[in-house]
Amino acid sequence: MYQRNKRATSIAAFLLAAFQIVADPLDHWTLGNVGAPVVLRAVTYGNGQFVAVGDAGAIFTSPDGAVWTPRQSGTSNTILTICYGKGLFVAGDGNPSSSQADWGVLTSRDGSNWTRTRYPTWGFITSVVFGQNRFVAATRWAAAVSEDGVHWTDLFIPGWASMIGYGQNLFIAASDTTLISTNGIDWTFASGTTRLLQSVTYGNGIFVGTDRNSGTPGDVVTTTNGVWTHWPNTGTIYGFGSVAFAHDTFVLAGDTGVIFTSKTGTNWTERVPGMFYDLGLAYVAYGNGVVMIVGAQGVVLQSDHYGPPIARISKPAALGRSVVRVSVSAEKEKICTLQGSADLENWVDLHSYTNYDGLAEFDEPSGTNATGFYRAVTE
Repeated sequence: MYQRNKRATSIAAFLLAAFQIVADPLDHWTLGNVGAPVVLRAVTYGNGQFVAVGDAGAIFTSPDGAVWTPRQSGTSNTILTICYGKGLFVAGDGNPSSSQADWGVLTSRDGSNWTRTRYPTWGFITSVVFGQNRFVAATRWAAAVSEDGVHWTDLFIPGWASMIGYGQNLFIAASDTTLISTNGIDWTFASGTTRLLQSVTYGNGIFVGTDRNSGTPGDVVTTTNGVWTHWPNTGTIYGFGSVAFAHDTFVLAGDTGVIFTSKTGTNWTERVPGMFYDLGLAYVAYGNGVVMIVGAQGVVLQSDHYGPPIARISKPAALGRSVVRVSVSAEKEKICTLQGSADLENWVDLHSYTNYDGLAEFDEPSGTNATGFYRAVTE
């Protein structure tokens, strides 16, 4: 009897450990594809959809990361970067081997219809961010700023810049030198390095980047003021990598199929080792509650929901005018409660449930006396 109970306890402990591993959203990834064997070079989220860009003028949009639609960009150049701000998607295209006349800026309100404007000055946009109500870009040899994403002013800066990041009222632009600015216009030299910055993001009070020397493995660097601390990679080697901040965690993806996460930017955990070794993952973003990674051959990798729950309201025609559908996306295995309010101050529990599937939908009455606002909370 004792042996049987001991074995049952061991099995239960094993199953519990396995369940805990599976339940972590950043250990569970869904593999997809945009439907074309294109190299994707950036991805962002805005206006209710993901937009991925890449070689040969490729643009793809998706509301959920599963089904992607190709869009016309008006260029055959490589689209290197994209961001979202002021209700506008802004992307930069160009090739080092092409002439200045071929370099451009792409803008779109909806992600579907794009307007291309020739980039008017020297250099082409290699990285763009939105901060302090303006767009700021690295243009390989300089920086540039725009209030509307269409009209740009070159900024002659004391160094080189191919990547740019923003956080906590500070812009950082870097290549083998690092420059800082509090407004995106006036720049000062912060530090120099023999390594080239590949990506930079901000979260948890710190900037985190990926860098490398040509032909050497990629590593992680961190800074709060433009002077970088180097953290050598102790996990699976990658060459090119990029990093994004997802809710409360940095997520790094590398071109050897590696995925690392860190709360601090200094101590990293490799996720699902070896699972995606044959995928050229390289560009990562966070939006709509999920981490989205894109790369070579049109590959798309999407995490389970990670972060606070998200409630959305829709009115499917089949439900009639007196019903709304509330969709709740949340982390799996969480106890969720859908709440309603008529005034945004007093909230009433409508449904409580354990979220096994990631997405739950509820049909609620609408009208004069019905709940007007909804939110989801988790324990």
